[in-house]
Amino acid sequence: MKTEDFSRWQQLAKQFLGDEFFQDIVGSQGSKASSSYPAVDVYQGKNEVIVLVNLPGVEEIRMIDLKVEGEQLTISGNVAESYGDHEVIISERKQGPFSKTVSLGAPVARKYKQARYRRGVLELRYPKL
Repeated sequence: MKTEDFSRWQQLAKQFLGDEFFQDIVGSQGSKASSSYPAVDVYQGKNEVIVLVNLPGVEEIRMIDLKVEGEQLTISGNVAESYGDHEVIISERKQGPFSKTVSLGAPVARKYKQARYRRGVLELRYPKL
């Protein structure tokens, strides 16, 4: 099947069945707020834990909520839709609210000692307890 044919079929199916139908079938895998977003790397050193979080499209990093409980970090926020007044043809980039909890591998302070947001990546440095 050609890409154009598939796109047309998909568009007709959405018009007939509605977006909710596809969200129910796909579930959280196709959700824009899936547990795989945002991508996170965690590194553990002798005295600190470093967390790298991919957050492309986030303009106001202060709008990201970070909550530490024991060895768990919960990251939540919202990636605003860029062109809300236009019809979506393809949507692969994550948009909308998200929340993700990751294990840090060690208990850390509730407040990070250093944070930096550059080129869509948030770097957090937490002192170990």
